[in-house]
Amino acid sequence: MKTDNIKTHVENTVVPIWFLLLGSASVTLYFNTKILDPFNTPKTIIAILMAGWALGYLAKSYRNKNPFQKSLGGFVFLFALMFIIFMLLNLIYSDVFVVSFIGETQRRNGFLAYFALVVIFLFSAQFMTSTHTIKLIKTSIAVCALMSIYGVIQILGKDFVAWENPYNAMLSTLGNPNFASAMLAIFSLLGFFSFFIGKLSIPYKILIFLNLGLSFFAIIKSQSRQGLIVILVGAIFYITLFVFLNHKKLRWLIVPLAFILMTQVILGMLNKGFLSSMLYKESISIRGYYWRAGFKMFQEMPFLGVGLDRYGAFFKQFRETEYSRRYGFEITSTNAHNTIIQFLATGGFLLGITYLLLLFAILVMGIKLMVITSGDDRAIAGSVLTAWIGFQSQSFISIDNIGISIWGWLLAGAIVCQYNDKNSTLRRNTLVDKKLKTLRNGHLSTLQPMVSFVVTMPLIVISALMIQADSKTYEVRAIVGAGIQEIDKTRILQISNEIFNNPLADPFYKYQAALTLVDYGYLQQGLNQIRKLSKEDERNLYYLEWLAQYEQKTGNIAGEINLREKISFFDPWNDNNTLRLSKLYSESGNRIKADLVLSQLTREQ
Repeated sequence: MKTDNIKTHVENTVVPIWFLLLGSASVTLYFNTKILDPFNTPKTIIAILMAGWALGYLAKSYRNKNPFQKSLGGFVFLFALMFIIFMLLNLIYSDVFVVSFIGETQRRNGFLAYFALVVIFLFSAQFMTSTHTIKLIKTSIAVCALMSIYGVIQILGKDFVAWENPYNAMLSTLGNPNFASAMLAIFSLLGFFSFFIGKLSIPYKILIFLNLGLSFFAIIKSQSRQGLIVILVGAIFYITLFVFLNHKKLRWLIVPLAFILMTQVILGMLNKGFLSSMLYKESISIRGYYWRAGFKMFQEMPFLGVGLDRYGAFFKQFRETEYSRRYGFEITSTNAHNTIIQFLATGGFLLGITYLLLLFAILVMGIKLMVITSGDDRAIAGSVLTAWIGFQSQSFISIDNIGISIWGWLLAGAIVCQYNDKNSTLRRNTLVDKKLKTLRNGHLSTLQPMVSFVVTMPLIVISALMIQADSKTYEVRAIVGAGIQEIDKTRILQISNEIFNNPLADPFYKYQAALTLVDYGYLQQGLNQIRKLSKEDERNLYYLEWLAQYEQKTGNIAGEINLREKISFFDPWNDNNTLRLSKLYSESGNRIKADLVLSQLTREQ
């Protein structure tokens, strides 16, 4: 009878699980070349629609099973819920709502993305049993194959898309060689350690072997160190844990050895130690400046931070002088390149500490799961935990990219689900049957489709507005870039107004549309829009600099001084602005301020 219960459970969860896995695969693989941001916007839209659908199943499951339990699994649910609540609190108090809601330009790491990731994590934590984790592994094998093949095609110069690419050719489906190499490395860890799973068929193991070769080739050719770091960290972790669990006499040796190796990995990234030739790259060592700027933001605004995904708006104010001297005062960053620091800087203590607690709880559950399992269950747990550790290692030095992050949160949910199943005081078969009892005969219940419909409908509207903003901005750029002598200016004005009137259009898209209007003779309309944008985001240096140059052209010295004083506060190491401000003070007869500004510039040198 209990065997029948398990079989029924599996049958009734196949459709939602495959929907989740295929949706996650789509997030990683899909891109749209007909919009301005071909990677981040469409991936985010797929993720939030998946989350809306998944919420119905979660509501149905939580109706019959209280997630607030006095257990580690209960704490994980609580931390995830607190994480979303604190993100919502930060969103409410953000200085620029749209940016915090949809995310920074070319990033999309706002509230929407993390809401989707947490929902997907909770769904996985409820339903991703070891049986379904096999499906997750098989899906990752297929996605890895497609990604690595496309990466090799790009390396060979045969890409079917003519990307405007400032990076190495190996972008794969994520738009950046760092992201692509890290994702391939995570899949490689998951695949390699899945060799030990007896339930995984021979054809899949052969495909894993082929994937490893293609992925490693693509990672090396990408010239990105992140993939190598992920593989090294994952391998060190797995070997250490395996020896610790299976060879008690070697525990005293393996732990200090692992510590030494991890120290060498970190030193290698900093161009020190014997791994430096393999791991060092300027783009990795520069992270220190981003991290310290993030910590400064956190120290200045410890409670709520600077606002979700608003790191870039504050970076130039908090960056070190040495950064400007070394890389130039115009170079900026929109992310701390460390997920924990990013949350502390943009969300404050409550968000950052909640995220840390969530990570710690998952790690503890993963290690305990390895202790209490054996055979195939341990092999599954080991491969998933190692891949999750690999994901966390890239999060330590990189920006969250939803095409990668969705797998990190899926893997975390799988760890939680399997731990809860194994560690429950109830008998396993009873728990498995009970956990998804509400999914059995699910077509008779109205709760899941009702909740999914209610949540998904507004998400569809949000998605439509986001995609419209991207496509319209792309259309304007395409018209202007076509080089047509007789351009329909009224069409440009019409499209620009559609962008301006879109409540979820990226403010930077509106700025680009305004600049286009100015270039094609609609000066007043463009000027009004930029002034409006500057009122909505008073620290945006693009707006301020353009308006200052406009006041310069019109001879409004007082207006230009006012704007350049703001720039000086938000970007204190901007030498051009400092020199111009000193000149303006001198022209207005204020020699004292002119000399004071110049003396500050001299001290900076």
